[in-house]
Amino acid sequence: MKNGILKRRLTHIAGSASAVILLGGMLTSCKDDLLTGMPDWLGSSIYEELESRGNFTQTLKLINDLDEETGSGYAKMLGLTGSKTVFAADDDSWAEFYKNNSWGVKSYDELSLAQKKLLFKSNMINSAYLVELLGNIPAESSTTDPIEGACMRRHSSVDISDSIPIITKDMYPVVNEKRVDKEGKQIDWWSEVRDRDSLMIFMDNSVATMIHFMPKFMQNNRITDDDVEFMTNGGIKTNADAFVNGKVVKEADVTCQNGYIHVTDGVPVPMDNMANVIAGNPNFSMYNRLLDRFSYPYYDLTLSARYGDGDSVFIKRYFNEGNGAQTDNHALDQTRDGKKANEKLPYDPGWNELYRYSASGNTYQHDGAMMLVPTDDAMKSYLDNDGSDLKERYGTAAANGYDALDNAPDNVILPLMQNTMHWSLKLAIPSTFNNIKNTASEDMEVSKSDINYVHWASNGVIYETNKVYVAPEYVSVYYPCIIRGDADLSVMYSTIYNDGLTSNSNSEGFRAYLINMPVKKNPQTGVEIPISERNLYSFIIPTNNALAHYYDPVSYKRTNTDRTLGEVSTACAYVFKVNNKGFVDADAYKVDWNNLDEKGRGYIDLEDKLTSPAPVAETGSSKGSVFNHMKDIINSSLALSLFEYPQKFYQSKAGGPIIVDWSEETDANGEHKVTGLAGSFQYERGYYVPVTEEFNKSREGNGRSYVVEEEPLMSTTLSPYSAITDANRPEFQAFASLLEGCKFISSDDGASHVSMDKALSILNNYHYTIYVPTSSSIEALIAAHKLPISDDRDLISNAVAGLEEYIDELANQVEKDMYDDNNDTIFSVWEQYVAERDAAKAELAFILHEDTVMTEVMENFVSYHIQDNAIYIDGEEHSAAKDNNVYESACLDTATTRYAKIYVDYTPGGQMTLTDNNGGKHHVDPNVNNILTRQYYFNGSSLSNNSCTEIFSSAYAVIHLIDTPMMPFKDGDPKHADNGYYNPATYAKVMDIVNKYYTEPAQEENPGGATPSPVKRHKR
Repeated sequence: MKNGILKRRLTHIAGSASAVILLGGMLTSCKDDLLTGMPDWLGSSIYEELESRGNFTQTLKLINDLDEETGSGYAKMLGLTGSKTVFAADDDSWAEFYKNNSWGVKSYDELSLAQKKLLFKSNMINSAYLVELLGNIPAESSTTDPIEGACMRRHSSVDISDSIPIITKDMYPVVNEKRVDKEGKQIDWWSEVRDRDSLMIFMDNSVATMIHFMPKFMQNNRITDDDVEFMTNGGIKTNADAFVNGKVVKEADVTCQNGYIHVTDGVPVPMDNMANVIAGNPNFSMYNRLLDRFSYPYYDLTLSARYGDGDSVFIKRYFNEGNGAQTDNHALDQTRDGKKANEKLPYDPGWNELYRYSASGNTYQHDGAMMLVPTDDAMKSYLDNDGSDLKERYGTAAANGYDALDNAPDNVILPLMQNTMHWSLKLAIPSTFNNIKNTASEDMEVSKSDINYVHWASNGVIYETNKVYVAPEYVSVYYPCIIRGDADLSVMYSTIYNDGLTSNSNSEGFRAYLINMPVKKNPQTGVEIPISERNLYSFIIPTNNALAHYYDPVSYKRTNTDRTLGEVSTACAYVFKVNNKGFVDADAYKVDWNNLDEKGRGYIDLEDKLTSPAPVAETGSSKGSVFNHMKDIINSSLALSLFEYPQKFYQSKAGGPIIVDWSEETDANGEHKVTGLAGSFQYERGYYVPVTEEFNKSREGNGRSYVVEEEPLMSTTLSPYSAITDANRPEFQAFASLLEGCKFISSDDGASHVSMDKALSILNNYHYTIYVPTSSSIEALIAAHKLPISDDRDLISNAVAGLEEYIDELANQVEKDMYDDNNDTIFSVWEQYVAERDAAKAELAFILHEDTVMTEVMENFVSYHIQDNAIYIDGEEHSAAKDNNVYESACLDTATTRYAKIYVDYTPGGQMTLTDNNGGKHHVDPNVNNILTRQYYFNGSSLSNNSCTEIFSSAYAVIHLIDTPMMPFKDGDPKHADNGYYNPATYAKVMDIVNKYYTEPAQEENPGGATPSPVKRHKR
């Protein structure tokens, strides 16, 4: 009864910031601040309590033997004052332990000294804790409170010197001769110790921890009875129990003078870290070999001085990214001699104090990690089925292909390892399995039926799985880059991999994007979504050879005089490569566009390497012109849908077209194969780049990949302005004239970024369709005075100048004529002047207004023929039924502040029909369409030097000829009454004023004669 009273009082005290300190002080001094003297019910010492019970002989023998063998004085310590918590097993539990344990020990006499130390010290804490307080984290200061029910781990009394393993040469990780770097050199992180016959190596140099799940902790983290039963392999049935190192506390809070005894239902064996648990389990041998390839014998100077006795002492560490803390984050990315490990695990599974840093103050006590480790049988089953291409590519006949993962490069293995390693144990309990995400942040769909057994470790938990949870990379369009990233796809792999992992503010996140998985099941019904309805990709991957044939768009205009703007520098091509730092680099070579090959490409002179402009490679912290162009290549090679026969035109992520060439025959599966692919550069030259290998990951992953070896997909050299104003397209000339009369033409973007040639400022960093009405249809509008032309505006401009001159002349003349000989005012002259001046000003205001109206009409007309979103003949279907037929034009309706819409109807194989806001129907010419253009802005202000080295922004536009002009507004719409230019009477009035005040331009000088004066036509 008294014991219960004290417990209730201690529980109350535990709510304060100094609960643990108070408890420790009370127990150390052996007196209760609430009572006077030593209570008789407080019990004897821990040692005496164990002795008096009579059924703890094995535990006492352990303590006594350690005293005798090490002189540790544990018996004396536990028999005197102090502040300890001991987890003790009775003799019945020891008997069960000898029947089955991971060490294979059958009796007490078979225990080694190291095992005795671990068994005792791993079950003792150097402070006194009630069970209910073990789950609390002490206050950090006098101004903060303890955190109740937040602790799942704390340090035991084990010292790292209690077990110093000596491993022999035959225990070192095996060298795999097939594991080589990009230069063909053997990769062996243990090479510096291979000449040693044995090695003194700590598995970790941090203090070993015990894992305990206390009732309050489980309640706070919503760990259910079912959860705890599953996670303890049926050993614990309820979350009302406390368990330590996997054993239930069957009798808690035995109160002694110097601390507490908690009796466990079984011998709590000290927990190894996750790396050691995996290494010690024969079912994990294949996975362990993969894990070991990231391990490294890390020389430790301090440990060598303390324990080496003149020899070197090492720690077995793992190359890893670190826990994210600001300092001392336990990351490891290089060897002692500075050799970098490019592939690193998310964390070090051998670190006892493993935790993920967070700004909220997370420590190792709050959480552990979780690993999903497949058995050897699961690994073999995977290689036989979904991983068969890995087996075929890397496996040997001698091992039935099951050595494929051992032989695969590190970069191939890393995604698998990353996908198995998770940071939080608390977020990976069975009742929250549906929240576990893979490396693409998608649901992993972990099921209890996939887990054979749960292995506890000092730094987390290992779920032994009977299946391989496939890494998203393995079922993504990025997969070919991974498995060939050490060979002919190394440039693409390095670009995607390095950019995806850097913290650079310019990071494109290629890797994350390319492994993003589609939703495969309807979240409401759970029904699988058909492949045809999933959001899948088509990814074109150029090999290193293909990337040696890339024409720099910055230099498209750096050629001969008919393709340039002024004095410009040499055109160049890039040859991309991976440098010795693992980043993508390039060399630039001269291109001769006057010497074309059979495909219309400029001749690349590999004997003329250019030093200016010099390509600038990525360094990991900054990105230069090389990355700028690789980014454009990647974005131009990714379609956001599957290629489906017979559709030819697709939109790339960059906004440009990808054109597909299909085989007419079907294969054994009844499918038409993609035989060739083109960007607008290839398409305008009439050829396709052949596909040499296809990877289909659309069923289990996110799409299909196509490898090309000749050249990457590139963009056209044709700008929208050049295409529209091309004199060889007479059907475009009327529209070109209107375009020239608008304010849409510029040579840069207004922010010192020059264009390749004249640019349409109305186009932004997007993709568009430009519909060009035939010249004859535009001329008919002009003849009906429904559309102005640039000549009319020139006439008005001239007339405005004439009117202003006339008003000035009136003012000058009245100065002379309004006074008589006596200097008296002649009012009739003044009145006539005022009348004529006001009439002229009214005429001036009228034609200025009409000039504004004409400009608005012209610009509305032109901009209405420029539509957001590129739509291609032989592209996808557009209809109201598919809900993809309404698009905004570039024409802003000022009355509604909305962009005027265009309605598109197109069925592949048929004619594309447009409906305008006026209800008019217009048709795309079947013979003049799909003119592919791209408008560039570069990172310099002039093309006359080498200041431009990168693409700053661009816009894509496909141009179609249409039979009749589209009208943005309805005839007679009162909201657009200002457009009086549509009224022939208004036009006649404008022309009448023009005729009155038009001034003939001066004629050219006659040979040998004077230049005549302009002829003034305004009235006097």
